[in-house]
Amino acid sequence: MLALIIREARNTDCDALSALAFRAKAVWGYDDRFMQACRAELSVSPEDLATADLCHGVGEVDGVVVGFHALRRLSASEWDLDALFVAPEHLGCGVGSRLLLHACDLARATGATRVWVQSDPHAVGFYEAMGARRVGVRVSASIAGRELPLLCLDLATGGRVARPGACGVDAG
Repeated sequence: MLALIIREARNTDCDALSALAFRAKAVWGYDDRFMQACRAELSVSPEDLATADLCHGVGEVDGVVVGFHALRRLSASEWDLDALFVAPEHLGCGVGSRLLLHACDLARATGATRVWVQSDPHAVGFYEAMGARRVGVRVSASIAGRELPLLCLDLATGGRVARPGACGVDAG
């Protein structure tokens, strides 16, 4: 069984995380123009990693980065999931659920009661299966006029964050 390790992001990860985010977004079949419009938003920089209210968790299997999350503090009780990306070859294997659980645990440890998720439309089902509920829309920062689903994970009630285990990814 492969063991997924989640660790804090390092400056040396920026290029790999940016490339992974781009590949993960492209899996949904977006055209080149759309993808190029999203490139800046999908990039991770050393400045991002140095931001005090932004946490990045990196998932690795056998030393290979297979996914990551970015979590931004909005207030004492609320965080925003800025990013959650999984390498296309690891979709459906429990990596995303482990990363989301890790992000929620980090937020909960600070006393947060909510995590907001601006989701790609193709990922809404994943977040809903993990216990998020739709609460509205947000305007895309990359594509003018595009609205994205806004979801909320309620940490105060414990949420219904599913536990991973598929595809040989160890949940431990």
